[in-house]
Amino acid sequence: MANVKLIIGILLSAVIVVFIVQNVTVVNIRFLAWTFEMSRVLMMFILFVGGIITGWIMHEFWVCKPYQNKLRQEKTAHEVMETQDIEESSEEA
Repeated sequence: MANVKLIIGILLSAVIVVFIVQNVTVVNIRFLAWTFEMSRVLMMFILFVGGIITGWIMHEFWVCKPYQNKLRQEKTAHEVMETQDIEESSEEA
């Protein structure tokens, strides 16, 4: 199994090196009033990292927040039930 992972890692590294070598061309980037030059690979890497960060932020707002709100509501409901149980047991005594 370790040999398979090693071979896959070497092949993936080779593909990445070929991609980098083929995309070292310098390109002009224009954004609003700014213009600058950078290699195409660097631009793709920056966009890739930006996409990862954007996806992580979107995940936090659309997946984690509703789940946290649900847990908070369940906890509040559980606390209310415990309070009612305590009141009922004190009234019986």
